Amino acid sequence: VIDMSSVYGGHAVMSQGGVAVVDTPVQVAAGFKDSPDLAYKDFVEWGEGADRKWVRFYVDHSREMIYDWLVDLGVVFSGVDNAPGNSVDRFHQPAERGIGLVTPVYRACLERP
Repeated sequence: VIDMSSVYGGHAVMSQGGVAVVDTPVQVAAGFKDSPDLAYKDFVEWGEGADRKWVRFYVDHSREMIYDWLVDLGVVFSGVDNAPGNSVDRFHQPAERGIGLVTPVYRACLERP
């Protein structure tokens, strides 16, 4: 993680902090049925000139490489919202918005030399 400021987080601390992730327990709890194939279709149709190989990798691995990793660091997701181009809600909101996303990542960085 790279930050140009002497204080961690920059604008991310004040942001919504949401991340688009596919097929998570938060979506299931909210009643949404998502899948990598559905997300792939949404992202390719909405994203002009999307790199299909990258999209495929992202939708196949976002659950483990983003959601699970952030949860393991202590991020608590409070729900999901919709975003343009998505047929289901998959924009995951941290309970404390941006600071709730950035702070656990920052703390994990401090624990590593």
